[in-house]
Amino acid sequence: MKPRKLLLLLLILVFGGSVEIVTRANQRLAIGPAGCRVLGGRFYGPSFAFESTERSELAAGAAVEIENRFGNVTVAAGEPGHVVTTLRTVVYLPTESAARAVSDRVKIEAHAAGAGFAIGTNRNQLLSEDVGFETHLTVHVPPATPVKLKNEHGKVAVADVARAEIENAYDAVELRQVAGDATLSTQHGGVDVAAVNGSLSLVHRYGDVNIRDVGGPTTLTAAHGDARLERVGALKARLVYGDFVAATVRGDLEFTGEHAGVDASDVDGAVAVTSAYRKLRVTRVKGAARLSGPHSEIEAEDVGGDLTVDSSYDGVTLKKVAGRVEVKVEHGGVDAEDLASGGRIEASGDDVSVHGFRAALEVRARGGDVRLAPRGPLAAPVSVVNAHGGIRLEVAAGSRFGLDATARPGEVRVDLADARASESGRGRFRGNVGEGGPQVNLSDQHGDIEVVPAGAAHASADAPDTSAAPARH
Repeated sequence: MKPRKLLLLLLILVFGGSVEIVTRANQRLAIGPAGCRVLGGRFYGPSFAFESTERSELAAGAAVEIENRFGNVTVAAGEPGHVVTTLRTVVYLPTESAARAVSDRVKIEAHAAGAGFAIGTNRNQLLSEDVGFETHLTVHVPPATPVKLKNEHGKVAVADVARAEIENAYDAVELRQVAGDATLSTQHGGVDVAAVNGSLSLVHRYGDVNIRDVGGPTTLTAAHGDARLERVGALKARLVYGDFVAATVRGDLEFTGEHAGVDASDVDGAVAVTSAYRKLRVTRVKGAARLSGPHSEIEAEDVGGDLTVDSSYDGVTLKKVAGRVEVKVEHGGVDAEDLASGGRIEASGDDVSVHGFRAALEVRARGGDVRLAPRGPLAAPVSVVNAHGGIRLEVAAGSRFGLDATARPGEVRVDLADARASESGRGRFRGNVGEGGPQVNLSDQHGDIEVVPAGAAHASADAPDTSAAPARH
């Protein structure tokens, strides 16, 4: 037998033997403690629940620290001067008597710790027992109590506290009504935060995040989940693999993402967004905006300050920008409307269209047509350089400007009644439209140039050639 075939036979035998061993082991062995199986960090099987409660005095303003594992934790406001802890123990055994015997050994541990108060259970002392059980804690604390909580494999719900510091894993977290600051570190579960008067800091992985009504600055670092924020203070966020939505930000917004989409609206300050491979959209921004998105479609509407866009392999759409625009797009086009302060646009691979600009505009393009239509009579300089695509400038009645247009090879068509040429030809026009006004420079390689009245129909392929009309003096 050839060595190659012998090796293949040995691999088949080894694989078959491994499958047989695993199959027999699965038939004989349970996964997890007696009477249950642990799947995804949870216990399953027959179970019985038992409750106990402890009441302790607590000085006003003292912090409460809670620690738990394999169970839910709920913290709510109670009566002044006391902390009340209820433990619900769920034991996974086939009979109630056997479960009760285990539950009787599970105790609440509540005691003073430094200047605060610590709450937990004696779970760690019982870990040697081959029994699965959960410890669910409900803690009522005095109003205006700071709370620090650490949990895993269980849901967390905290409400009506002075401050909150929460660490949780493998289930959801809900936080409500915090008078001061809140800090959260969570993973593998959804997070819902509402009504934090102070600042908020959240680090989260694997699950969606919902945040609303935060009075102070908000910092978010998240991965593998969507994030939605509404009515927050100044916001700094980072997201990897998800979609980010922010609505009503009372301050600046700074976002950094990887494979993250962005939809931000109603931002009182400036916006800085960097991401890739998903759509980036900002609307109603009072300050300046900076958007960078390789392989991202970018949209910006109603920006009160300057706008800077850097993109590639997709298009850019702009509408109603009060400040100056600086746009650079590789392998994508630009569609812009109502640019009050003009600016500079560089694009390659697709068309550039600007309607309603009111200030100086410079366009550098390649591989697509450029179409410009100022709002009202042309009142500011225009400069366009294009290659492998045409240039079309539509001007309103009453416009006055100097014109220097060159198309090589190509044609220049100036179809304005008050155009006067000092130099003209098939691919050349130099002269004036009306008397005085700003300068317009149009240069095209391998494309035609049209300067026509606003609303004029595009020249068709079979239209009569008027590009070589004699200059008017």
